[in-house]
Amino acid sequence: LKLIEVVDTEEEVIQILNKFYDQFAISPNF
Repeated sequence: LKLIEVVDTEEEVIQILNKFYDQFAISPNF
């Protein structure tokens, strides 16, 4: 159950980060 919770949290974080990238049009510097 903990694993599933972690995965769900990571997906939520990724979605939030993607929203920030879209809003501020930040180009990744990887």
